[in-house]
Amino acid sequence: MFDAEAAAIEADGDSASQRLMQQQPTAEQVIMGEDGAGSQVGSAQSDSEISVKDYRLNLAKMACMWSAASFNSYLMLFLNKYLEGSIFLNFGLEGFAGLFGACFASYIYGWLRLRRSFMVSYGITLTFGTLIFAFESGIFNPRLIYMLGFVHESPHLAESIASRDYYLAKLIPYLGFMTKIGINITWQNAYLASFSNPTMFPAAKKATAIGFCNFIARALTICAPLVAELEKPMPSMYLCTIATVALVVSSTFPTAEQELALLEGQPLPEEEDDDDEKEQLKFAKVPATGENRPPAK
Repeated sequence: MFDAEAAAIEADGDSASQRLMQQQPTAEQVIMGEDGAGSQVGSAQSDSEISVKDYRLNLAKMACMWSAASFNSYLMLFLNKYLEGSIFLNFGLEGFAGLFGACFASYIYGWLRLRRSFMVSYGITLTFGTLIFAFESGIFNPRLIYMLGFVHESPHLAESIASRDYYLAKLIPYLGFMTKIGINITWQNAYLASFSNPTMFPAAKKATAIGFCNFIARALTICAPLVAELEKPMPSMYLCTIATVALVVSSTFPTAEQELALLEGQPLPEEEDDDDEKEQLKFAKVPATGENRPPAK
């Protein structure tokens, strides 16, 4: 009788353990989250699995991401009154850019993951920020938009300052709009990576790390209104320089495959090489005898 009861208790314990194991999320579920945007905050990595060196390195990288996003965001905000075009149009497009970033950034992050999402957002910021710099500095002739058929011809004399201002007023607000979209996506990426990516910071230090990144970003952003008061095209040059530095730093983040490896405690996979090179390396490491001999051509 006692043996039967012990066997029943043991069977119940085994079934409960199996149900608990089935409920535990896998590493891929932790990193991607239920909505595909990394919203599930997992603790697949324990505090001991993130070394002090990796923690400090991630802290420096994320502080750079936060600072670049914050500085460029407030710089474009203060530039709305100086950019060509109506101040009402510039602020209206700023609101639409923020709405776009808030709606689509999480899907972009879930699709492209950590490194690629930052590189895409900073790439957008750098591309259209460079165009603003090129048109304001005279590298590109703003009359180009008339030649391409986007606007009517200026009523002022050709090559005059009034004609140049006419074309810039038609062009710069929309280049600024695309630049602000990239900046807003970067902001959302910084929040998603800091709060929901378990490979960035240990759970016990996450609040401290995010507070540090926020503090550094706000401290550096104090200079944004001062830069906005500089003569054109200096503000856009600062914006492009900061976006370039942040783009280079973002390229050092792990890929999606490396994120999964970090969560599972496995060695980081290297970048994918060419298939021919992989085949050559495989045959170079394997003795060409017996069953391992490559087929003759």
